[in-house]
Amino acid sequence: MQVGYARVSTSDQDTRLQLDALERAGVDVVHAESCSGVGLRPVLHEVLAGIGRGDVLVVWKIDKIARGLPDLLRILDRLKAVNAGLRSLTEPMDTSTPLGRVCKTRCGRTTDLPSRRDESITDKFQRPRAIK
Repeated sequence: MQVGYARVSTSDQDTRLQLDALERAGVDVVHAESCSGVGLRPVLHEVLAGIGRGDVLVVWKIDKIARGLPDLLRILDRLKAVNAGLRSLTEPMDTSTPLGRVCKTRCGRTTDLPSRRDESITDKFQRPRAIK
């Protein structure tokens, strides 16, 4: 089953664009919520809890479900644990295909790099360099 998820950050925004795209993609069930991606996302947690073997979570954009790479990798691991996949309608990600699983593996390897908050690396980029 294809399970759709749409999210907007504020009640002033509208999910219509995402919902229309999910409908055109043939998604079986669609869940929507209006909340900041930084806070709790109760509908997303319900969706992830209900996804089962062979299901594919379909989103308009990856940033609707994940705040960053670590968050995305946690969600992908959760989906993988139940043999489910993730597909983005606007980005080349579909972990329900062999190529998509390879791309997910390559993406996950970037977690070996220091985080942006690691001062040892960010200092090098933020410090102005002397012009010679």
